[in-house]
Amino acid sequence: MQSSQLLSVSTVSRLGQLLRSDRNTARPGRPAKRHVCRNCGKGFTQDYNMIRHRRQCEGSFHLECSFCGKKFSRRDYYAAHLWKQHDARDTYSAHRESWPDT
Repeated sequence: MQSSQLLSVSTVSRLGQLLRSDRNTARPGRPAKRHVCRNCGKGFTQDYNMIRHRRQCEGSFHLECSFCGKKFSRRDYYAAHLWKQHDARDTYSAHRESWPDT
């Protein structure tokens, strides 16, 4: 491939933005995706879905397994991990009250 055929980084970045913005437009009969992740541009119809996604996108892990130390950004993933990996159903319900609101 010749160097004149290569795309610049800014061109590729702009193409990605255009593709994401097209993906975020509302389809007929569907609500508009008004909430957009500031990191990757992915759109969501509900604010809480965007916040949950952004936490993962930024690599923010606020829950840690007390058995193995694995970290999680979502409570549902943490709970599934406790149940499947450590068979800790009682631990999940006991600590649920003390979890941060996310």
